[in-house]
Amino acid sequence: MRPIATGVAALFLLLPLAGCGDAESSGEQDPDAPGSSETVPASEEPASDWPASNEPTSTSPTAPTVALGIHPVVAAADSVDAEPSEAGNAIVVAADGAVLEIGPAALTEADVLSASAEMPENGVGWVVRIEFTDEGNARFGDLTEAAGCAGTGDPGNRIAIMADGELVSAPAVTIDCGVRLEDGTDIAGNFTEQEATDLAASITGR
Repeated sequence: MRPIATGVAALFLLLPLAGCGDAESSGEQDPDAPGSSETVPASEEPASDWPASNEPTSTSPTAPTVALGIHPVVAAADSVDAEPSEAGNAIVVAADGAVLEIGPAALTEADVLSASAEMPENGVGWVVRIEFTDEGNARFGDLTEAAGCAGTGDPGNRIAIMADGELVSAPAVTIDCGVRLEDGTDIAGNFTEQEATDLAASITGR
């Protein structure tokens, strides 16, 4: 079974979005875009294991804006107003309330081979199914391997999935150190069919 990323869920893909709306890869933030209202497991529960699903979370104004960005989490931050430790990093807030500093995107929409809106077999909300290019799979493998080696409870054990500048999910990666996930992922965020379709279109540019 492929991993599902959500608010605080397991690994990749992403990822929750309560107000998914139009997804554009511009610098402006759509008020209806994912994360504008907590939809990625906007739950208050602690981060769940990777391959699971959750709803979107809120982000700070410093979050980078791209159609899709999958980022390493480099540290916990004191507050949403904290200054990132390095240029290019950003501060985001996960669905479980954790304030995280994320590094530059390890993957973007350029690493995506296809993105489609689908209803998983378990029937729990629509997801955006992502297939990576060969290079994207290699990068995702590097990212998940590093997260897995960070250790449970360490902020670096999570990855952050951003869509249009909003945090969609910040799942924990629960795999053994040295293991790599390289077979795509699902972005979950309590999407409606239209929201999942719009996000998939935004990611692929179609």
